Amino acid sequence: MGSPLTVRPARVEDVAQMARVNVRCWQETYRGLMPDAVLDDPGFVAARERFWTAALTDERYHANRAAVAERDGEVIGIAMSGPPLDAATAWTRQLYVLYVRAAEHGRGAGPALLAAVIDPEDAVALWVADPNPRAQAFYRKHGFVADGATQVEEGVREIRMVRDVRQPPAITDATLTRIGQGVEMHHGRGERDAARRLFEEIWDEIGGEKGDPLHVCVLAHSMADVQDDVRQELLWDQRALAAADLLTDERTGQAGVALPVAGLYPSLHLNLADCYRKLGDAGRAREHLQRARSGIGALGDDEYGTLIKGGLERLTQLLAE
Repeated sequence: MGSPLTVRPARVEDVAQMARVNVRCWQETYRGLMPDAVLDDPGFVAARERFWTAALTDERYHANRAAVAERDGEVIGIAMSGPPLDAATAWTRQLYVLYVRAAEHGRGAGPALLAAVIDPEDAVALWVADPNPRAQAFYRKHGFVADGATQVEEGVREIRMVRDVRQPPAITDATLTRIGQGVEMHHGRGERDAARRLFEEIWDEIGGEKGDPLHVCVLAHSMADVQDDVRQELLWDQRALAAADLLTDERTGQAGVALPVAGLYPSLHLNLADCYRKLGDAGRAREHLQRARSGIGALGDDEYGTLIKGGLERLTQLLAE
């Protein structure tokens, strides 16, 4: 049984520990994305101490909320939110900081810190490094979606994610909605042939493989599920994978898809691995299984993520027999 976690408002006497956690988390998160000279600068901790001292004492930041997560009296996570810099934005609050030591990932500090600085009714925006599949999956799990905006901060590409409690994220793309209707026909009502006919109709409408990569990827992935011949199933899954390679998170966000592009690959490679298993090609099956496993960090702990992870475990067992 681990030591209990405590989350509380940050105090001035926490500044030194907060600065050390801030720097350590940057080193753990941004190594390879930012120059080592920046991450290993001897003056980095002192600079963060000045930052946190100002954040906790300067009257200009009186509307901010800062919190720390402690375990055994040691600060292991930090968070801060405040009013958005642009008063004309649609959200009422911005999450400026949320860092948890890597050794504490998955132990509850992240959600607790988020709840400490963001109210459930707040419409919120944040910027997150891209790529950073673990962090993006965490925010998606808590209702955030990429809205298509990007920026480069400290040399790191970032995407903006927003949570608008007044209008929950929903698929806004008409073609994806129709594909979803076909999926419901197949999996929800058992109308496999009807689903295949609908998918064929949509495939012709979007222009086949020359269509929008998002439509091609989702439709081909769904088409694979309704094939009678495993070689045809493999062909459709290969089309879906090729289309995914042309996608961006901006495009998926525009369509109301909460999952980032990185989150599509585990399912795509899982299906390809299963096709190769059925065809007796264990080598290629294991190759795609490994690729699927390498991408599960982009999945959340939601129903979809659990489904894909369960599929990976089952396929692993089948390939071991």
